[in-house]
Amino acid sequence: MLSHAGLAKPVLVLLFCVGTWMSSCTPSFGAPQPPSSVIQRTLAYLKRDSDQLLHYYKKEEPGVLKQLDGQPYLPLLPCFTLHPEASNNISVLQAHLESVKRLSNNQTTIDDIIKRLEDLKSHKIPKLNISEPPQDSFKRKCFIMTVLVQLSTCVTDTYEAFLKGWEAESRLEVFQ
Repeated sequence: MLSHAGLAKPVLVLLFCVGTWMSSCTPSFGAPQPPSSVIQRTLAYLKRDSDQLLHYYKKEEPGVLKQLDGQPYLPLLPCFTLHPEASNNISVLQAHLESVKRLSNNQTTIDDIIKRLEDLKSHKIPKLNISEPPQDSFKRKCFIMTVLVQLSTCVTDTYEAFLKGWEAESRLEVFQ
């Protein structure tokens, strides 16, 4: 009759070997990155949609931007670049867009933007909860305008940085 202590050692050795083998066969961090052409297309759509959303909101609420007149209004949102840590910043943007969606008429466009941002994440992060926007009507409009301006600026900066990096990468491939 075998004792439990006699089986423990071979099982631990087997688990150690399988664990080591599995870790060497899987990618090191996060999900695999999509091809550059897919990232470029996603960023281009994001840029178009965020610029369009901001344009329509400026037309809908022309006095809000004049009232803000370059003064930062909270929240100050993080931007993202295309690296593994970007998922955290993208989640913050998505949470604020969810709040804007509840207050906005352009829910379909905002849903598209949220989905495209999700496509750029390198790993899944649970949904974030943020505090509700102010109750005051004008402050809510300022909140929406601020989120849309910062989103549009962020996506434009990320898209342009990606294009510069992609062009440099393409030039390197020609010389190799």
